Amino acid sequence: MFKSLTNSFYTQLEDIRRELAPLNIELNHWSVGDNPEIHSLLAKDALSDKEKEEVLQAFDDYFEQH
Repeated sequence: MFKSLTNSFYTQLEDIRRELAPLNIELNHWSVGDNPEIHSLLAKDALSDKEKEEVLQAFDDYFEQH
């Protein structure tokens, strides 16, 4: 979700990209996959340190330098 300076709310990725484009901000994203455990963790308001580590490990491939 994105809230603009005019207090408009956007939930669709393309709408958010359109709003950020004039500011020269490019928004990229990646899929969180289909692991139900990760989806459950990401739906929580707050995570324990152990849960944070689980999420980061699930996305390790995205952070590897080539």
